[in-house]
Amino acid sequence: MRLNCGVFALSAAAALAASAGSASAVVVPFIAEWANPASGATAVAYFDLDIADVNANYNPGSYLLSFAGSPLSNFTITVAGASSGNGTWVQSDFGTVYLVTTLALNPLVEWVGQPQAVGTWGTNTNLTHDFNIFASTAGGPIGTWYYELSTNEGLGETLFLTSFRPVPAPAGVAVLGLTGLVAVGRRRR
Repeated sequence: MRLNCGVFALSAAAALAASAGSASAVVVPFIAEWANPASGATAVAYFDLDIADVNANYNPGSYLLSFAGSPLSNFTITVAGASSGNGTWVQSDFGTVYLVTTLALNPLVEWVGQPQAVGTWGTNTNLTHDFNIFASTAGGPIGTWYYELSTNEGLGETLFLTSFRPVPAPAGVAVLGLTGLVAVGRRRR
């Protein structure tokens, strides 16, 4: 049994040494919300964001590429309450994502309202930073202006970004994780 543990430890150490020169993914679940206060229409997106990739390459900086190579994954957005273009779309329904920051953001808190070189991130009062998505499927939402989505391929209502933040882990998950660490520590003694 001790030999197996030693082999595992050597394998783990070799894997860590091999990856030491490259940044490891730090994937965090996020939520983005858009709304149109006049009509009550909303859009809510859930996705995973590799904040290590964002910090290394786009914070500050810009990204306008396909979803396939972006730091976003598992993207799903639901539009509700609009006069047209309601529904749910997944990552494969989108061709492009656009992410721009002019000053580094703290990726672990609400992004909307964080300072930028001009104004704050999440406001369209200037044209220097942005987050937008572009549907490639009929009827999907599409970015039509800075931090704005329009439903139904740009023909429907305009929705304004109101929030872009990490999803907090439920307290129960944190307690279970801590309990697991304590249990492992006790078993080793």
